[in-house]
Amino acid sequence: MTAASHAAPGASAEAKTAAPEGFPSLENFEEVRDAVNADLEFRRATDLVDASVLLKIGDFSVWMKWYRGQIIDVHEGPDILGFTFALVAPLETWREVFDLPRTCYQPWAKLYNFGEIAIEGNVLEATRLLEATYILTSHIEALGTGRSVA
Repeated sequence: MTAASHAAPGASAEAKTAAPEGFPSLENFEEVRDAVNADLEFRRATDLVDASVLLKIGDFSVWMKWYRGQIIDVHEGPDILGFTFALVAPLETWREVFDLPRTCYQPWAKLYNFGEIAIEGNVLEATRLLEATYILTSHIEALGTGRSVA
C-alpha cells in the first residue's frame, strides 16, 4: 500500500506532475541547497544543528552537511565520515513527492508517516529535525512542481 492510497475519501486528484528533468541528480540537489539556504524557516529550525544527512533515492545517494542553519556541503554518494541519519526509499516512492494529490498542505508527509521513506541511523536526531526535513522535502517538491514553498 502506498501513501497515495491513503488520500482522503472523496478527494479529487490533480493531474500528475513530472519530477524535475534528470531527477535525481547532483544538480537537482545543488538547486535545492540554494533554495533551502535562502529559507528563513530552515535556518531557524537548524540554527543549532551539526548533522550529516544522506538521501538514498533508489540507486542514487546525495550527502548533505547541515551546519548552523545552512546546508554547507552537498555531494553525490555517501561520505566517508558517514551520516547522522538517512532518508531512504526507492526512486518510485521519491517521485510521489511530486505526484501526490494536493488534498492537504504537505501530502508527501504521508511518505514519512507511513514509513515509505525510511529513516536510518540516529532516529532520535532525525525526529528532532523533522521540521527541517519537511522544509527540505518542500523544496524538493517545489523543484519539480514549480509550486512555491509556503
